Amino acid sequence: MSTHTNQSHLSQSQSQSQSHSHSQSKSQTRGTFRWTLRLLGISASCLVPMTAAALAQGTATEPAPTSAPTSAPAAASPAPAPPKVNLKEHNLGKKSLAIQGYDPVAYHPEGGNKPTKGLDTITVTHEGEVYRFATQTNADAFKANPAKYTPTYGGWCAWAVAKNKKVEIDPKAYSVENGQLYLFYSGDQVEDWNKSPDTYRRKADTAWLKISNESRVAQDAYAKHVEEAAKMKAEAPMATPTNPVAAKPLAAELTKIRDNFNAKAPEEIKVAFEQGIKDVDALNLSKTGLQIGQTVPDFTLPNTEGGNTTLATELAKGPVVVTFYRGGWCPYCNVQLKAMDSKIKEFDALGTRILAISPQLSHASLTTKKNDVLTFPVLSDVNNKVATSFGIAYEMPKVVTDKIQLDFADYNGSVNGAKLPLAATYIIGTDGKIAWSYVKSDYRERAEPDDILAALRAMKAAATTTPAAAAKP
Repeated sequence: MSTHTNQSHLSQSQSQSQSHSHSQSKSQTRGTFRWTLRLLGISASCLVPMTAAALAQGTATEPAPTSAPTSAPAAASPAPAPPKVNLKEHNLGKKSLAIQGYDPVAYHPEGGNKPTKGLDTITVTHEGEVYRFATQTNADAFKANPAKYTPTYGGWCAWAVAKNKKVEIDPKAYSVENGQLYLFYSGDQVEDWNKSPDTYRRKADTAWLKISNESRVAQDAYAKHVEEAAKMKAEAPMATPTNPVAAKPLAAELTKIRDNFNAKAPEEIKVAFEQGIKDVDALNLSKTGLQIGQTVPDFTLPNTEGGNTTLATELAKGPVVVTFYRGGWCPYCNVQLKAMDSKIKEFDALGTRILAISPQLSHASLTTKKNDVLTFPVLSDVNNKVATSFGIAYEMPKVVTDKIQLDFADYNGSVNGAKLPLAATYIIGTDGKIAWSYVKSDYRERAEPDDILAALRAMKAAATTTPAAAAKP
């Protein structure tokens, strides 16, 4: 964020003439700070007072104004051209069958997050290629946005394309990156690719353009355009006074909190918090932490009923949704937890257990559960041991703790300090592996309960595909 220096170079006479008005605003500024903290759900006693000089003179820097987030959909970007398709260079089987009959949507979180054989009774032909699907829901998703789900580089091994070769694939060796499907000859190539994906991707993009005159970048751009258009259409009711129902209820509630904060908080607090988010984002925890397909270490944590909850025990009953939250002092966390609990019957119907985890001590977790009237287990991850095993624990940035200060010793214990988890949500399959995830460095963004439920339903649909039907040629 660009800044420019405040007008501290005013002449002495100008400063003296303004001193009276500054002193009058001093108490107002303190009041505004307390309002900001109340807005955040933080006690005014947590405030670290500004120095008298800062209160008298204002902030040392005056940041460029930032636009407040709005619930209204953004204007659509110019429509890119549909990607070119050079079918003769694609990796197709008999009768132009793509991916050896595997469902292209099933590789993605919304399709079940697992390589799944499609049925010969559910097919879609796109640009001459025949795709099979495990469910009609997946087929419909493909038809809505084929560019998103068709594999990159014509379905050849992405690692080999980077070396200017076309090599056959194992449909079970794959990677989904930024919403695009990459297939590989074997797991060895996946592992090597993941060591330097950006470098390999650039090489493969260049090679594939020469081989086929197709552009992966153009495919991605068109897919995102289609998604953006669909999103705008879905969010249109938010802008209609006669139909205030939001397409994303939780996001709408979180936006209200954010808008209120931006409208009321002093500029320096807003700047500090925004910088804190950038500092956390720079840690790149969403990329270095546990990823989809990886096994989650088992854990046992104290619950608010005086006992312990073990992940393995819960997984024996069905999939588990693990959601990490910062603490009961965070209004975004409370809104998210309440939103998830409002859907508890739907989670129960899918045989899914929700576990909410924070670094709070048991007494603070109990307060959160009672205040938010939660029916699912609320667990205490003292010292962030579980969050660390997921790779999502971080220290609250100093730029934030310099402005406000919670008694973390009371909330989290003296050893833990200001260490927090990202506000992340995972679906853990009964095999102990991450089947779906939502991991953001910005604590103001949370997984929508309906999106979690959609992923669970897709997983269930994929699991009910009969082996005999899936194995048909």
